Amino acid sequence: MDRRHMFVLALIALIGSLVLPTRGTAQPGVEWSGQSAANSNGWSAVTHANGMFVAVARTGTGSRVMTSPDGAAWTARAVPTDNDWTSVTHANGVFVAVARTGTGSRVMTSTDGVNWTARTSAADNEWTSVTSGNGMFVAVAKSGSGNRVMTSPDGVNWTQRSSAADSWWTSVTYANGMFVAVGTNGSGQVMTSPDGVNWTLRSAPADNWWNAVTYGNGMFVAVGTIGSGNRVMTSPDGVTWTLRASAADNTWSSVTYGNGMFVAVAATGTGNRVMTSPDGVTWTPRASASDSFWNSVTYANGVFVAVAQSGPRSVMISGTGTAPSPVSPPAATSPTPAGSGPSNAPGPLTPLSPLAPGTPSPAPAPTPGLPSTPSPRSGGLVTPLGAQRVSRPEDARTRRSCPQRITTRIRLNRTG
Repeated sequence: MDRRHMFVLALIALIGSLVLPTRGTAQPGVEWSGQSAANSNGWSAVTHANGMFVAVARTGTGSRVMTSPDGAAWTARAVPTDNDWTSVTHANGVFVAVARTGTGSRVMTSTDGVNWTARTSAADNEWTSVTSGNGMFVAVAKSGSGNRVMTSPDGVNWTQRSSAADSWWTSVTYANGMFVAVGTNGSGQVMTSPDGVNWTLRSAPADNWWNAVTYGNGMFVAVGTIGSGNRVMTSPDGVTWTLRASAADNTWSSVTYGNGMFVAVAATGTGNRVMTSPDGVTWTPRASASDSFWNSVTYANGVFVAVAQSGPRSVMISGTGTAPSPVSPPAATSPTPAGSGPSNAPGPLTPLSPLAPGTPSPAPAPTPGLPSTPSPRSGGLVTPLGAQRVSRPEDARTRRSCPQRITTRIRLNRTG
């Protein structure tokens, strides 16, 4: 290869690095980049399904949902009621979100993440987390008298269930035929159920105000908000738990599993509000994109996505991922009041983690007008972080014999 060819190739690489931004970072869970949310709402939870990230918020006016195809570019979505939405999941073709506030309508559902319908909750408890499993949606609450669980076969019709104790239940997940919930204050901080109906109290190895639980690599992993160097616990079955050393004594608010790695995010800490582990036992601190109040993290399509209640950034992502092919989003319609929607809504969603326990609801922040780009757990229009490189096939012999032609194309690309 002569010097002229080498120069052309080097120039192409340089222009690619300057002109074509990336959607994420090369090491999922390790390196993080801050992104803009659709608006300044206090984002509490995020999930992924049907090629879309969906996030819900605690604050905002009429736009407490945002969606995104890639975790970088987000669009605000209208909600039927401005409740304090704390968790969202997906299953059987339906997204389901639960809230800590509202009168009789602390559930909402959507088949596409864009158009939402209010649903009647089993009780006006402070619902903090919702998951799905065994053909059923299950939600847990931090308030209520003996009824801090509710279940639904479709996300629309809900039934009160007796909880194992009146603890502040903050997170619930499902795996290996078992629902597992963790909590803070109260007579117990772990409970399990094979069916979502009958619950048994389990012993936690420490009263560390367990804030979130997930499952991966054959292990249940929970993270907490208090404790000295031991804000992680693990269990192979949800029944017997072992304390683990956390990477830092931060207020860990959410944990997920993806790409062979557990990733937890925190609401406190200085530059280290992320920690990762390959097995749930050994944890490493990671630099967060900003010292925001990170509430929830999820994984899909090669990308970890976290959302925050407040701080310099409301979204951060990690990983290069593969963005799904662009799909025209469904036309948004006016939210449907509780009780007026179809009687058979789609199934459950992917589990999301609740907010840090004991955190008071922040005052609603003003919300900008709704833009038109889909995006989860926040609203607003954001310029996409990444752009697709368009490949132009060309005969190899032509490239070798016509370097001037390539140089001309580069010049055109630089000038738009």
